[in-house]
Formats: sequence, C-alpha cells, structure tokens
Amino acid sequence: MQRGVFVFCLFAMILTLVRSILLIIFACFAVSAEQDQKSSNDEKTQIKDGQKRGTARSPLFLALESALRNNKELNALEKDVAASHENYPSTSSAFRPTISANTKYRKSNSTSWSTLGRANNQNDPDYDTENNTRSDMSSFGVDVRQNLFRCGADVAALKEVSTSLKAKWSALEAKKQSVLRDVAIAYFAIISKKEEILHLGSLLDSRRESVDVAMKMFEAGTSKELDVYQANAAYAETESKLAKAEAEYVSYCAQFEEMSGIQMPQNPTAPEKFFDDSIDEVNAIELAYKYNPSILSAVDAAEAAREAIKKVNIEFSPSVDLTYSFDHSYDPSTKKPRRGQMKIKRKDHVVTLSCTVPIYDGGHARAEKRKLEKTALKAVYEKEKAMDDVKSEVKSVWASLKAAKQNIDSAKKAVELREKALGDTLEEYKAGVKIMKDVLEAQEQLFEAKSMHIQAMNQYSSSQCRANALIGRMNPKYLRIRDSEYNYKADFARTKMKF
Repeated sequence: MQRGVFVFCLFAMILTLVRSILLIIFACFAVSAEQDQKSSNDEKTQIKDGQKRGTARSPLFLALESALRNNKELNALEKDVAASHENYPSTSSAFRPTISANTKYRKSNSTSWSTLGRANNQNDPDYDTENNTRSDMSSFGVDVRQNLFRCGADVAALKEVSTSLKAKWSALEAKKQSVLRDVAIAYFAIISKKEEILHLGSLLDSRRESVDVAMKMFEAGTSKELDVYQANAAYAETESKLAKAEAEYVSYCAQFEEMSGIQMPQNPTAPEKFFDDSIDEVNAIELAYKYNPSILSAVDAAEAAREAIKKVNIEFSPSVDLTYSFDHSYDPSTKKPRRGQMKIKRKDHVVTLSCTVPIYDGGHARAEKRKLEKTALKAVYEKEKAMDDVKSEVKSVWASLKAAKQNIDSAKKAVELREKALGDTLEEYKAGVKIMKDVLEAQEQLFEAKSMHIQAMNQYSSSQCRANALIGRMNPKYLRIRDSEYNYKADFARTKMKF
C-alpha cells in the first residue's frame, strides 16, 4: 500500500514539473517572440542602412567605442540591468515545487508514583508504586509542495517581469545613444574650435602685415601715425582672441577626454557621411515612434504596469496546491529497552490536495489593485508624454538642420565676397584711397564671415547627432562600431533558466 502511494506521489510530482516547464516555456517565448522578431528585423534593417551609407571611418568612431567601454554612468546602468535579470528566475520559481527537509530529536524522562491504601510501612508493597519512563525519538523527512492553479497570477507576474526587463533594456539603449550623441557633439565642437583658431591665426598674420604696411607707409610719409596705432591695437586684440580660443580648445579637449576616455587626436577629422539627409520631418517622426529607445522604454513600462494588475487575481480567486510529505521516525535507544520503554519505527507518506478560496482579507487586495490600476494609468500618460516630447524635439531639430543648411550656403557666399573686398580695400589703401581703418574692418568682416560658416557647420553637425539619437540611429549597429562588452540579451539568456 505504501509503495502504491509513493508511486502515485512520484507520478503527480512529474506531472507538476512538466506543467512548470511548459508554463515557463510559454511565458518565455509566447510573450516575447513577436517583439524579439520585430527587434531582430529592425536591427537587420539598421545594419543594411549603415552599410549602404558607407560611413567614412574617422577618429570620432574610435572615441565612440571608447566611450561605450569607459563611461561610468553607462557601466553602472549595465550592472543595474544585470541585477534586474535575477527577477526573472525569482518570479519563475512560482512554477516550480518547493522542497524542504526536516529532522527532529526528542528525549524525555518521566517519573510517576501512586500511593495505594492506608499502608504506612515502606516494606509494604502497597505503600508506594513508582513508574519511570524514558523516551528517545528521532525523525527525518521531506516535504514537497507544488501549486497547480493560481488563476494566472504567476503567468501575469512573469509577463510583468519580462516587459519590465525590456523597458530597462530600452533605457540602457537610450543611455548609450545619449552618451554617443554627447561625445559626437563634443567632437564636432572641438573641430569647430580648432577651425576658429586657424582662422584667428590667419587673421593675426593679416594684422601683422597691416602693421608692417602701415609702418612702411608712415616712414614713407604717405600715411599718418594714427594708422600705425590702429594696426597695432587690432593686432593686440586679435592676439588676445587667439589666446582665449586656445584656452577654450584645451578645456573642450579635457571634457572630451573625460567623456570618451581617450585623448583628442592632433588632427581630428569629421566623417563625410554621418546622417541620411533624405529623411524629412514626417519620416523622422515615424522612425522615432518605432526606434526611439525612450519611447520603447515607456511603452514596455506601460505594458508591465498593465500586467501587474493581474497579479492580484490570486487574492480574489481560489488556488490549488499539491503537497507530499515523507516522515521516517525511530527510537535510537539500546536494543534492550528499559522498563516502560518501547521500540518505535515508523514511515509515513502523506499526499494532500488543498483548495483555498479567499473570502475576505480586510480590503488589502482591492486597495492594492486600485493602486496598480492608477499606476498603470500613470504609465500610459508617461508613454504619451514621451511620444509628444520626442515629436516636439524632432520638429525642433529638423528646423535647426534646415536653418543650418541655409546658413552654410550664405556663409560660403559671404566668405567669397569678403575675401574679394579685402583684396580691393588693401590695394586701395596702398594707393592712398582708403585708410587703415577700412583695411582693419575688411579683415574683421572676413573673419566674421568665416566664423559664421564655422558656427553653421557646427550647428549642422550637432543637429545631425541629435537627429540620429531621436530616430534611434545613434547606436553601435547603425554607426558600425564595436558595442560595449556587456551584452544584456546574452546575459539574460544565461540567467533566466537558472533555478
């Protein structure tokens, strides 16, 4: 009989284990299969787009790779994501049985006596009767408990964890793109500052030539001493501007090295193609809704909040549990027990199928459900706000791109005209038609035109970085650079099946 009960319990446990495995497989693949397939297709599309663009390699991409490896905020967020992966095996433990071993040891001594009749002689056998009892008892056993039904609360909890992890992954991708965007913007700013230094150096040379020309013409008596003073003052002012620009360049390089973890190259070059100019504002908004990691994180967070509501169903619905316990008890006393001592050896197999129906819990479950419903509604509003914010940023950045293009064309024309005007003014000064002040103003106007061109180029490059980040293309796959060493999908694949 005992063997039959044991076989039945073993068969029941096998069935429950099969149930657990099937439920875990369903939760792992049915929930995320569609999203993973979509993510895979999106990544392939981005890789193809990056290959078609033929992005030119430059020191910028080495800096971006270094930033992914060395950025401390990014490294901290990666550790947080890795720690969050443990929530999955912790939640999936609800589908597996709980097994516990127990052991007990009991030792007791008892003494009892009774007085019979009215005898007062100790030698009388009826005077006193004494009974000593000693009991030593040891036992060990195993308890196995498996939940069979919980009204889908465990599945909902596993779905919540899955979507929450996806939200963290998207947040990690958003941080990566933010880091890459900031490093690229700093890189282009340094290039612009270096161009400004070169133009200031050229202006300083022109100022020095103006001083020499003014001195020669003053010595020849064809110009006034005022021209010499003006030329020297302009030279000193330009020299001061150059020193300030060089100090700013050193400061920019220090910030860049802190962000990227590498030194700024001596001759930084910008990539020829960094952004797809064929994308208009309408297409950009559509791409942002699909690939912007901040939006994807908000969408997954809202889905996780909806799944969290289903977890409290266990408080309103019955649950069914199967329990099996085995207990082996025996008396470890000597083979010759004392008076009143019994030799005991027993094995117990107990199978329990219990059904629990909640009736009232003081209102805790209903309050928790109302709280989760409000949290889910908040997550929906945050998702909509994230989409509105990205849409507004896309419009602003694309307007900045358009303005920067126009400024670049205008600045090019202005530079050509100012160069011609400077040459004519210098010739007229030597001929005595113009004064030194006219020459200095022409030089300053040429420098301002070149500076406007530099600023327009920097604005266009910075807007390209922001635009790529908004549409989800400021990532390692699209830029074709090495990602950070931490692969969250591989880490999750290793973690989720641990138990």
